[in-house]
Amino acid sequence: MPQIATFHIGDEVFGIDILLMKEIGKKSAMTKVPKSPDFILGLMNLRGQIVTIVDPGVFLDQKLKISPPDQRLIILKNEKELEPLRKKNLIGDNHMSKDTLAIVVDHISDVLHIEIDEILPTPPNLSRMKKEFVSGILQQADQLIILLEISKLAEICIRDNRTVKE
Repeated sequence: MPQIATFHIGDEVFGIDILLMKEIGKKSAMTKVPKSPDFILGLMNLRGQIVTIVDPGVFLDQKLKISPPDQRLIILKNEKELEPLRKKNLIGDNHMSKDTLAIVVDHISDVLHIEIDEILPTPPNLSRMKKEFVSGILQQADQLIILLEISKLAEICIRDNRTVKE
C-alpha cells in the first residue's frame, strides 16, 4: 500500500510518494546561484551537504503564498539513496539527481495510505499545469490531490544545471 505525502503550493494540494523523500525541513540561509534558471532558488548547506532548492510552482503555475521564513522544504532522496529501493522494486522507474534536491512548499499536510487503484489518470483538460509533471489525481473526500511526477522535475534540474555550469 503506497504512502503519499501531501503538501500545499499556492491554492493546490499536491502529493509525492513518501519513499522519494529524505526529510522535511525548514528553509534557512540560502545562496543564490548566478545565471541559474528561475526555478532554482539557490543552494543551502544542510548539515554539511549542499542542497539545491527548487520551486516546483514555476512548472505548476502556482505561486507560493507563505513568506520564506515559514516555508517548508521537502528534501528528496538522491539517486544513490534510491538504489536500495529500486533493487527491492519499491519505486518503479523513478530516477533522481545524483545531487540532493529540495522542493519548497507552503506547508506540509498529511500522509495518506492509498491503494494503487485509487489513483485516477491525469485529466486531459489540465490547463494550469504542465501535464508532464503530473502522474495522476487522488480524490480524497471533497479534495483533489495532484500527484507529482517528481522525477521529471529532477530531470529538468539535471539538464538545466549542466547548461548553467557549462
